[in-house]
Amino acid sequence: MSDRARFWRGAALVLGLGWVPVWTWFRGDWLLKTSDIRLPVTWSEWAQFRYLWNDQLAAGAAALFDRSLILFHGVTAVASRVIADLPVLQKLQVAIWFPLAGLAMYALVVHLVRGPARIAAGVAAAGVYLYNVWQEHLWLGMKPPLMTSYAILPLVLLWAIQAMAGQRSRRQAACWIVLVSLPISAMGNNPSEAIAIAGVMVLCMLVGIARSRAMGQPISSNLAFAAGTLLAWTVVHSFWWLPQAAAVSASMQDPQALAGHRAVAWHWLEGTSAHTSLANVLRLQADWTWRDGMVDPYRTYAAALLRHPGWLTLSWLTPTMALYGAVRSRRSHAPLFIGLSVLGVVLATGVHPPFRLLYRWAFDHLPLFWAVRSPYYKFGLWICLGYAFLVGQAIAVWAARHPERWTKSGTALVIAFLGAQLLYAYPLVTGRLFSDASERTFLPPDRIRIPDYAYEAAGWLEQQSAPGRVFTIPGDSPWVTDWGYAGFGSVLGDLTTRPVVYPYDPAFTLVAQAAENKSRPLAKLVVQAINTEATESLGRLLGLLQVRYLVQQNDVRYNYYKPRNMVHDSPAFIRGVLRRQRDLPLVNTFGAWDVYEVLDPMAHMTAARRVAIVYGPVELALPLADTALLERPALVFAEQQIEAGAVDRLWQRGMVGAVVTDGRPLPAPAAERLRDGTLPLWVIAMVTPGVEYRLHVPRDGHWSCQGRLYTDTPSIPRSPMIRGRLDGSPWQMTPGASTTMTLNAGAHEIAMDAPNGTHVTLIFSQPGAQPWDPRFVPVIERRASPVAYDAAPSSMEPVVLMMAESAHAGWRLGSDAAGRPVTVNGYANGWVLEAPRGAYAIRFHPQAVVPLATTIAIVGVVALTGTLIWPRRRQP
Repeated sequence: MSDRARFWRGAALVLGLGWVPVWTWFRGDWLLKTSDIRLPVTWSEWAQFRYLWNDQLAAGAAALFDRSLILFHGVTAVASRVIADLPVLQKLQVAIWFPLAGLAMYALVVHLVRGPARIAAGVAAAGVYLYNVWQEHLWLGMKPPLMTSYAILPLVLLWAIQAMAGQRSRRQAACWIVLVSLPISAMGNNPSEAIAIAGVMVLCMLVGIARSRAMGQPISSNLAFAAGTLLAWTVVHSFWWLPQAAAVSASMQDPQALAGHRAVAWHWLEGTSAHTSLANVLRLQADWTWRDGMVDPYRTYAAALLRHPGWLTLSWLTPTMALYGAVRSRRSHAPLFIGLSVLGVVLATGVHPPFRLLYRWAFDHLPLFWAVRSPYYKFGLWICLGYAFLVGQAIAVWAARHPERWTKSGTALVIAFLGAQLLYAYPLVTGRLFSDASERTFLPPDRIRIPDYAYEAAGWLEQQSAPGRVFTIPGDSPWVTDWGYAGFGSVLGDLTTRPVVYPYDPAFTLVAQAAENKSRPLAKLVVQAINTEATESLGRLLGLLQVRYLVQQNDVRYNYYKPRNMVHDSPAFIRGVLRRQRDLPLVNTFGAWDVYEVLDPMAHMTAARRVAIVYGPVELALPLADTALLERPALVFAEQQIEAGAVDRLWQRGMVGAVVTDGRPLPAPAAERLRDGTLPLWVIAMVTPGVEYRLHVPRDGHWSCQGRLYTDTPSIPRSPMIRGRLDGSPWQMTPGASTTMTLNAGAHEIAMDAPNGTHVTLIFSQPGAQPWDPRFVPVIERRASPVAYDAAPSSMEPVVLMMAESAHAGWRLGSDAAGRPVTVNGYANGWVLEAPRGAYAIRFHPQAVVPLATTIAIVGVVALTGTLIWPRRRQP
């Protein structure tokens, strides 16, 4: 048999190994529920990746890193035009990326290893690369950056090594490297994974340059190759990194954009490094989920692999073979893979001894290295690359040293090794890494079926013509249902194109979004208002977020939340709270889901001549739901304003129509303007029982006081009376009722008597000579895209133009002089316009870079393709 025929027979064998999961992982029409839930993207969803602003998430957020997924998700998006079945689309992803990794490693080893055993070495290396237990993390997390890089990096390394060794045209190698690495653009979606992925290529170039003379190559040629490849890669990948850089730059104008990330990252790092001992990392057994769980173990098969003598013996097979290949190898290519293995092991141990001090130094001093919170998950990529090649090298070296034995039993030895490798990695071979419902008593399984009522509810919402967002309750992340779904937010977000709002946890999303979504505090208030029965005007709070429909999902696992100190009681309790709301009628029911409608939500674009200044936290919006302020809201929270003097300018222009304070002493402009008693005023005291509250009243007069008493836990009985002391005198009132009293300007001491777990809110109000009226003016709005709007307010006076998308420095109105930015209604964009006339263009400024970046990338791809097709003219 010819060498070429043997090569293709080996490739066919590797392809067959790679396609095994297509048949063993899936069960009929069940979806694989991954840890970071990622359902295949359909054609309609794919359009979102053209934009740097994700108007589908919460109340709009910067999708700064999502654009880098446009090529990865393009495969399933195109396929979804023909295939509507999500499980089939998910199977297509596995069928492409899983075997491609094996074929790439096979090609790498076959072309770099010499001798009669190179085909067998390539098959063995591909087997190690495909079936190792580190791979379970990649597929259980369904991580596009690692999926694409794991599949393509072996080819990139092959061409780079050959070019730097003088075995391939450097010009052609650079072109192939850049073009084939296009899907690795997904690395931009996760900066920490991007560090590990880029590090592989950096190390490859450095080793090649350092060994130039040993390989008989001039250093200058390899330096030029490395620089040229980097330049071409930068040009072709500009379609995602240029817009991303512009958007991140805009985000950094907000001093709170990345606040606290380093502390969160270090805390996370300490946890994920608990089991990354040197022995565990060497054997690729350092996944923390192997040792932890919640009632059930996270990994049902891990206990046997960790404790059984047979499995423990097999766990050392691959590192032992890799060590043999490293020690016995004399080939010039081995140092790179030895370096990847050694550095990968050192970095993957994280802050676990013995490399804790080294990692701490890197965390503190290397740019962006602090973002790598789970080093084993990232740098395990290096270990797998190194191990797979060195195992292939070990087989080639053994065959060269024992040619007679290889001739007689070489094939049997490789088959035995592959059998042992597949046996140890049986969770990947058999699909056991995805648990079934029969293996679970508490945790959700990893195979799920989305119920029909979820699709029906999503379809109904799509058909409604009334604009507005959807709020989903109960819960935060993780969101767990009794049919198995678990993810960050409701599955409804994957089934509808309507924006979905929920109080997501920023610890999971801020790094991915690179900018705070300011709607979260208000979303949390909605959930708090339900859990504590704090208001019967919930629709006003939802209306602030431009929510049109609230979906109560009664299939959510309440028993999953209670161990995590969540306060939800039961679906019946929440249903009872919602049915008692004055402005939130039930409009439809789909299986376990109830849909309520907000009667009068805020429009996406509004303009007000008057605003209410709030001196206090966003949490004041909850008690304000029962006041006239949220009937027609135009709120400016003073402490949210980024631009200095923003509130003072509103006072100077006479645009303040009401004031709210939490009882703090007011600044001079507000205190002076309130003395004449013309402006309506609310003073809100949020009193903790047993703790004295110091309340500053800005002016004398008769005050109306309404009290609210609520609890975090529904089982605590509610008191029929609110009792306490005002300036030392006994005081009581009926919850929800109003009472009148006289208070002088100055400080007053309030103390309330109530059981632990109870909260008391007192709302003191004076109507003022001028009643609250924001004096809204009509606004003609035109939406060109999620990042481009035109607004035409009509007014002869200054107005605040409000757009219900989360405030972000990237949003600009017209020219820089057209309007001064303010944050309105607790989260949204606003601009102060002096005397608006005509239409104003509102654009998400970072998006302006996208056409230029895309053009540069396309020109780069055409140029590189032309370079490959059009041969260079030979010199005579």
